Amino acid sequence: MRLAPLYDFGPSYLDARAIARVIRWDGEEPGARDWKHIFHNLATRFEEANVPFQGWEALKLSVREFANQLHALPRLMAECGVRPHVIEQRGMDIERLADELAAIEDV
Repeated sequence: MRLAPLYDFGPSYLDARAIARVIRWDGEEPGARDWKHIFHNLATRFEEANVPFQGWEALKLSVREFANQLHALPRLMAECGVRPHVIEQRGMDIERLADELAAIEDV
């Protein structure tokens, strides 16, 4: 199993039609994510499907490493020529997500 790559921090944000995100993690509320709860729900789905998953430590490590990449994203966006107002307006959401993922503890 792999997490989907990050691909959409900016484009839908710039769409004049204001496309809203409608797919959420099980247990996620709009604007708030409880990653421990999300991981517990994921574990439950594995158990219900009788699929043993022993990679929680590797998953947590991978998510924390991804958080480090997210912390560097605004700089990378600037280097790639993303307009400064987009970086500024998306920066808080990027930083919040990076902080949430970096803080994931025991599942």
